[in-house]
Amino acid sequence: HPDNTLFSIVSGIVYNKTKTEILYIPKVFPDEITIPGTINTLPERLFEWNTNITTVTIEEGFKSIPDYLFLACENLTTVNIPASVDDISLVAFDFCYNLKTVNIDKANTTYSSYGPLILSDNGSFLELCLQSAVDVVVPETVTELPGDVFIVCDKIRSVTFLSSTPPIIDSFYDGLTFGDITQCQVFVPEGSESDYASSYSLDPTIINTGQIPTGITTITHIADKHKSRLTFHNGRIIISKEGDKYSLYGTKIM
Repeated sequence: HPDNTLFSIVSGIVYNKTKTEILYIPKVFPDEITIPGTINTLPERLFEWNTNITTVTIEEGFKSIPDYLFLACENLTTVNIPASVDDISLVAFDFCYNLKTVNIDKANTTYSSYGPLILSDNGSFLELCLQSAVDVVVPETVTELPGDVFIVCDKIRSVTFLSSTPPIIDSFYDGLTFGDITQCQVFVPEGSESDYASSYSLDPTIINTGQIPTGITTITHIADKHKSRLTFHNGRIIISKEGDKYSLYGTKIM
């Protein structure tokens, strides 16, 4: 009851009245979860293996997303993160194969999102790529990334780098590793192929430039060059041209 002076409940979780302490955790959660901003953090693995959860909204005030918080939440598709979050564990979303959207408040000074990517340091460091990613575009702002940032992305089919200078790989890694390089193509600006190949220890034959493999003639991320436009939808790159829409591989989808 709302007039109860001792307890409160949000998304099935029982808190104290001020929602600063968890008192009871249910075995089954609803499909849409709200995490109150009054609690700074949650126990590791709190939602792990929960197949009900589809959407998580974290309220302003919440600070830290711990290890494996959403481990193997197979039906999780959307997470909304407020400006107050200043720590996101790199393994918080492990095995969330259908997580396509992480919306980070634009007022957040620690993190930002770009398609299926989570960035930090004003967009200069690529922290995480969601495991559901298929076609990835790495923006020009990224100057550094871990060598294993794409290793868990089993569905990935293309990575397009917009910068002519390869982002630096963390010194812990010798090269850039993909979950399955045989199905992933790498696209880079023309003239930078050899730099990317040597910087990331990649076979030059898998690096593409100029012609993107679509049913459309060569395009760039500059919208008016060939009257084409790149947009994101559910973690995929959609190419719009003359009123039609195509996947990155040339399939007309709309």
